[in-house]
Parts: sequence; C-alpha cells; structure tokens
Amino acid sequence: MVIRTLAGITAIGAGVVHLALVPGTVLPLLLVLAVIGAAQVAWGVIALVRRSMPVPSLALLGGIAPAFLFPLAAVGGDALLSALPTAALLGATVLSLGGAFLVALHQRAERRQAEPRRARPALVLPALALGVAVIAGIATPAIAASKIGGATTEVVDEQPEQAPQPELDAPEEPTEAPDFFPGHTDH
Repeated sequence: MVIRTLAGITAIGAGVVHLALVPGTVLPLLLVLAVIGAAQVAWGVIALVRRSMPVPSLALLGGIAPAFLFPLAAVGGDALLSALPTAALLGATVLSLGGAFLVALHQRAERRQAEPRRARPALVLPALALGVAVIAGIATPAIAASKIGGATTEVVDEQPEQAPQPELDAPEEPTEAPDFFPGHTDH
C-alpha cells in the first residue's frame, strides 16, 4: 500500500512539473510535455484510488520515457534546448524515474508474496509523510524554475544599471569669514 501510494503521488508530482513546463516552450516539446504530464497525473490519480497498481508495465515505460527529453531536445538543436528550463526538467525526470523505481519495487513485492500483508499504521504514516516531503521537496523547486513559477529565460545583469546623476556645481569657497555681528569685536 505504501509503495503504491507513493508511486501515485510521485507520478502526480512529475506530471504537474511536466505540465508546468508547457507554457513558453516550442510546439514539438509542448505536445510531448502535455501528453507526458497529463498521462502521469491521470495514472497517479488512478493509482491512489484503486487498490491495485494500474498497468504497471505501462507505468514503468511512462516513468522512464521522460528521461529521454534531454537527448530529444539536444537532437532538436539549440532552439529546443533553450526552451526547456533545465532545473525544472531535471526535477520532473528525477520524479519520473523515482516513480518507475517504486512501480518496479511494487511488482517485485507482488511476485514474492502470495497474500498481501496487512498495513500497520505506525509504519505507514511516517513512510508516507517522509515520501510526500521528498516529493514536494523536488517538485516545488522544479515548478518554481518553470515559467509558471516565475522563472524567466532572460539573462539578467547582476548589477542594475544606474541612472546618470546630474552633475552638481561645487559650492564656491568663501574668501573671507562672514561678519555676523558687525561692530562687535572679540574679547
């Protein structure tokens, strides 16, 4: 149960990050990212709702496929590479591969066990809390690095340009001390 739930949450996190990459990207990547993101979110929701993992072999393929977006973009040239925020795509890829790993663990555990074990809440809740914290710790900065998160692809100077200061005339030096009290002499 824990592995299936974490796999579902991981898939939703990866899908949301892939969908966050859609705005501001070029058309070929837009379609690929939208399909991958929507499929991951849908699979994650189904995995959370059902008692068994939906289509695990397809989930493995879907978790590994996003890792090929970097090479696909590199083959497409600089225009495709510059359209992808690297940090966001890296976060989505890590989540996708993590989800595929969890699906593989679930399949292995199913093959080894004849009957499922009963979940113990004392172990399930901390495992889920830790897993969700890790997933959020990866997904949040990845979404922040996307255009939706406010990241721009423009290179910004580290030092802002300063407006030219008007040149002020230097005050003239007085030639003699002013006489504030005429007719009064120092004692």
